[in-house]
Amino acid sequence: MRGSNVQIGTPRYNSYSLCLSSDRQIDYRLKVLISHETFHNWLGSKIKASNPEELLYWFTEGFSEFYARLILLRSNLITFDEYLDGYNKVLEEYSKSPYRFEKNEILVNNYWTDKDYNRLPFLRGDIIAHNLNSAIMNYSGGKKSLDDFMYEIFNRSKYESFVVSSGNIYNLIRFYSGEQTLSDITKSLNSGILLKPYQDALGPCFTVQTENTKKYWLFGEEFEIPKYVVRNEKELLNKDCFSVLG
Repeated sequence: MRGSNVQIGTPRYNSYSLCLSSDRQIDYRLKVLISHETFHNWLGSKIKASNPEELLYWFTEGFSEFYARLILLRSNLITFDEYLDGYNKVLEEYSKSPYRFEKNEILVNNYWTDKDYNRLPFLRGDIIAHNLNSAIMNYSGGKKSLDDFMYEIFNRSKYESFVVSSGNIYNLIRFYSGEQTLSDITKSLNSGILLKPYQDALGPCFTVQTENTKKYWLFGEEFEIPKYVVRNEKELLNKDCFSVLG
């Protein structure tokens, strides 16, 4: 491919295709891309979504983004600093997206027409997955996480021919995390309300700070950019700091 550090991936049957520029190095971005496309062998192939599939891209693409990064972290293929920096970049991109206030239904006709429309479900779903993981852990008293939520969907898909729809995934979200979490998610998807990252989504040793920035330095649209930061560097020695991410 022409260009510098260009990468594109797409899933295939029991495989995936990558299109890379000749100078592409194996770095954080490429690792996440490979992990994302590999995860589609599970979410997308084994777990299927109903049509129109664009309405569920926040789940199939966004949750694949979440697990792509998380699996790399659990496998020690990226550092937590890389994980944190990568997710903070997701929050910034989402906060600056020109379509961040759009309803999910607009993607049915516009997903393939604009790169910012294309990115929206990836960003929304990634944030939803982080929030939902935290909410499930809180709701279950630490006994369950998003992993349990996904395993149930996988097992139902395997043994009951379960196909994910907006209705049945909303019911599962309510069952695993409660009414408030479902309300936060559906307000974003159905009404275009801006998603807010949960304070404890990365664990007890991190907090969310908000920075204000303008589109053109001193003027133009103003953005509020949430960012996760460490509460206290000394706390990172506590293994419970990272328990939320397994």
